[in-house]
Amino acid sequence: MKTYFDQVISNLLEDSYFNKFKYRKRDSSLIQKTAYGSNRIHLRHWSCFNISLDIEPQYLVRFDVLSKWFEKFSFKPLRSQRDGWYKGFSGDMLGKQRLFEFAYYEEEKKYLNDIELLKNCIIECSEYVFDEYSTLEKAYEKEIVPILKGEKELRKVGADWFFENLTLCRIVDPKNYERLKEIHLKHAKGMFEREEPNMSFYYPRLDEILTYMENFDLKI
Repeated sequence: MKTYFDQVISNLLEDSYFNKFKYRKRDSSLIQKTAYGSNRIHLRHWSCFNISLDIEPQYLVRFDVLSKWFEKFSFKPLRSQRDGWYKGFSGDMLGKQRLFEFAYYEEEKKYLNDIELLKNCIIECSEYVFDEYSTLEKAYEKEIVPILKGEKELRKVGADWFFENLTLCRIVDPKNYERLKEIHLKHAKGMFEREEPNMSFYYPRLDEILTYMENFDLKI
């Protein structure tokens, strides 16, 4: 049975921009394979009080080389790991509209206008994000350089980013790897001491995990 969301997706995909993406129904995502991994437009959605359909597009970039080596250590199911991303944005993080509302049974003219607004926002945001993070070198400049300069704080939760950051530095700028590692290990210790659950799982094995990565052939 076709849902209202299915109808919105069908109309959205009429634009030729989306020809380079493959729609994955199980998680409502548009996926574009890249040389390093994939770009994903995740169309998070829900029904609001059975009155409207709300859609929140998210723009996600994955570099396989940053996380594939880590699969043997992760506590997450393999599919969940491979659905993960290195960097993600919602519209409001880019200064654009975050949420789009489609009222059930709205007039066709308004519906088509709402589709156009959604489409234009997705195209503008995805083009920007996927260009800004189109290479490992660009991702390094965006994410790692500010950390080394003391201009960006590390995340307070999670753990995958910890290993991905260090992997990215080892590939792109190995001369700064030990410095970045020192910053990350100090931060990880603080996370462990306050019992952040993700880091707490890996913290006792950090030396083992990082030694494995440092000796792993990180093929791009």
